[in-house]
Amino acid sequence: MVHISKAEVEHLAELSRIELDDKEKTSLQNDLENILSYFDELKALNTDAILPKTGGALTMNELRVDSTDTRVPGDVVQSFPEREGNLLKVPKVFEK
Repeated sequence: MVHISKAEVEHLAELSRIELDDKEKTSLQNDLENILSYFDELKALNTDAILPKTGGALTMNELRVDSTDTRVPGDVVQSFPEREGNLLKVPKVFEK
């Protein structure tokens, strides 16, 4: 059986930026020990005849062809209230 110390639980809580009381630390310690013990059980299984799986779906990514056309349609340009040459002025998103 795997043993997780209270110090390790406190370190994980600090890394996760969560506050735990003593009861929660004990509960989390038990849960982590059970999870890691289960992994030890899985390691003991003979998987020599089992092929590795890559995912649950047979779909493939459909990629679009890249386009170098960066022009904006004329009616969009005309609808902007403020323009400066070929540039369109938009409201600020971030303030300093």
